[in-house]
Amino acid sequence: MKHLFSLLILVLFLNIVIGQKSNKIKNIHFVDSVSKYKTIDDILLLPQFINKTVYIDYWATTCIPCIKEFAYSSKVNKRLSIKNVAFIYICDNFHGSINDVDRKKWKSLVYKYKLEGSHFYLYIIPPNKVVHDIIDMDYLVKHQNDKIYGVPSYFIANKGKIIIYNAYRPSELEKLEKQIDSINSLQKIF
Repeated sequence: MKHLFSLLILVLFLNIVIGQKSNKIKNIHFVDSVSKYKTIDDILLLPQFINKTVYIDYWATTCIPCIKEFAYSSKVNKRLSIKNVAFIYICDNFHGSINDVDRKKWKSLVYKYKLEGSHFYLYIIPPNKVVHDIIDMDYLVKHQNDKIYGVPSYFIANKGKIIIYNAYRPSELEKLEKQIDSINSLQKIF
């Protein structure tokens, strides 16, 4: 009986520990199959984004300023999620690499900084086109006159469309919150 009680205590303890670990990352969603999306608008039409204001963070695993902004993301998420804001993180796969090493680096940074939201690994060009080609020197030469987004870039979308192409960074939380509030106020009017 003593052993059964000890076993029960151990099982309860492990459930608590495992539950705590999963709660920390339960709001992180990786979207690995992105080939069906032709534009950011296609992504924004997914049910989890359609009736929300969406903050989009376009970043790269090699971008130091992008990664420095992640230090503010948790606070941004807490403040804005109560305002019906969803979060999309698009990791720029500029080099067109879809190998396991790059994907592991992408996912490990997401977990390290606990970036709650939906995560996509793809390349976009203005205003909202998703590129599925390999982005290498041949691609860049062929498209040398195309506009590109630098990283980090931040966008705000509402009702399935990007409406602000130069949103404030997470480190500018007060200004960002005012942008979100103004969009949410307009949404109530219309």
